[in-house]
Amino acid sequence: MQTAEAQISSADAQISSSEAQISAADAQISAAKASLSRAERNLEYCVIKSPVEGVIIDRRVNVGQTVNSSMSAPSLFLIAKDLKKMQVWVSVNEADIKRVQAGQKAVFTVDAIPDGQFEGTVSKIRLNATMSQNVVTYVVEITTDNSDLKLLPYLTANVKFVLDSRKNVLSVPNAAFRFKPENIAAPEVKRGQRVLWISGKDGKPQPVVVRTGLNDGMNVEIAEVLSGDLKEGSSIVTGSRVVSAKSKDAAAGQNPFMAKPPARGGKKK
Repeated sequence: MQTAEAQISSADAQISSSEAQISAADAQISAAKASLSRAERNLEYCVIKSPVEGVIIDRRVNVGQTVNSSMSAPSLFLIAKDLKKMQVWVSVNEADIKRVQAGQKAVFTVDAIPDGQFEGTVSKIRLNATMSQNVVTYVVEITTDNSDLKLLPYLTANVKFVLDSRKNVLSVPNAAFRFKPENIAAPEVKRGQRVLWISGKDGKPQPVVVRTGLNDGMNVEIAEVLSGDLKEGSSIVTGSRVVSAKSKDAAAGQNPFMAKPPARGGKKK
């Protein structure tokens, strides 16, 4: 009986020892699983995946170069997500920025496509201005459709913001208001009125007093004819040549990179 009791005590001790070994083995299994999970995660870090689907514009690393992770993620590639939608960044002078509003229409051309004109819409006006040579400029973002993929990144654009527009109006060149015939007195005009000259039946210039409207820098809208006979097709004297008045759509635009038209009533020095 004493021998049997001793065997029972020995068996209980072996059970406790086996349970302890099982617990140690479970702990080893958990540690191994944690090591495996860490190794798998580190292996995933070895493969750099693009966050978006797009077109690679610039590669900023070389084959074999070591990429270190830090607080700021390193830039490996410059990727364009969708080239069918483009943005034009325009630097606008502080004197003209109040004329630009979100949702405003803009037209622009690029030197790479000289015979094409593109349209866009002002989407954002950045408030972080920059100063260069004592000139303050603001960046205006213009969104445009590029479904035909004609526009490429980094092209230089010449932009005009459409401030106002008219449809099917009579217009004449700006040079028509700078012509003054010799030995012929010009009629007196009030403020807001201007005089241009048309070719009469006898070949002599005849004055026409008008009230002008929009000006796109090359042509000016004739808002109202106050005196004289001016209609579409009339021969207008601009100096050494004669041009015709014509009907067209007029738009008033402002381009900070183009010379501004002469002031009304100003004299050329």
